[in-house]
Amino acid sequence: MSKKLSVDYIVVDVTSAYNALIGQTTLNRFPAVVSTPHLCMKFSTMEGIATIKGDQKLACKCYNESLKFKRQPAEQKGDPATWSLYVGGSSNKSGNRAGVILESNQGTRIELSLRFEFPTSNNQVEYEALLAGLKLAKEVGAERLMVFSDLQVITSQINSTYQPKDPIIKKYLDEAREQLTHFAEGEVRHIAQDPMPELMPSPN
Repeated sequence: MSKKLSVDYIVVDVTSAYNALIGQTTLNRFPAVVSTPHLCMKFSTMEGIATIKGDQKLACKCYNESLKFKRQPAEQKGDPATWSLYVGGSSNKSGNRAGVILESNQGTRIELSLRFEFPTSNNQVEYEALLAGLKLAKEVGAERLMVFSDLQVITSQINSTYQPKDPIIKKYLDEAREQLTHFAEGEVRHIAQDPMPELMPSPN
């Protein structure tokens, strides 16, 4: 049993235990159900349910190998790069879309376009983009991070000047604050304009 699906990947030169990451949008297109502890994915085909199983021993070996890559001491590698994370999103009748730009002062630039297949608000879309960007920044090993968002209510919430009443938004806020603790230096700022309208995927 098989099923073909065209997927665009972003290639990043970083030390990681993963060869590839498949996002929720792609999994929804199969549709697929994933169990990380069992290294197993199931999805429907014309012939029935197909199952893909990973090799537990090989996965452990790859993970252990990735841990061997030690970071150089600070006196050898110099100052760590400063990364800027730009997030923006919108939720309307044409769809729920967002964009993420992560770039360093050393010339690295990563762009992500996100589309959500579930009902959501502007605040939720912005938080989804923010969380995706923070996880990406953590994956590339960023230590200094500046986050920029055009939605002032989000930046105010993260900077503790405005507390949300919506329990769903409160969960997003708690997760974003937890993710920010992974960086040695992290700051969230508001910008007046959407930083990436060209990255917003088409609703079609």
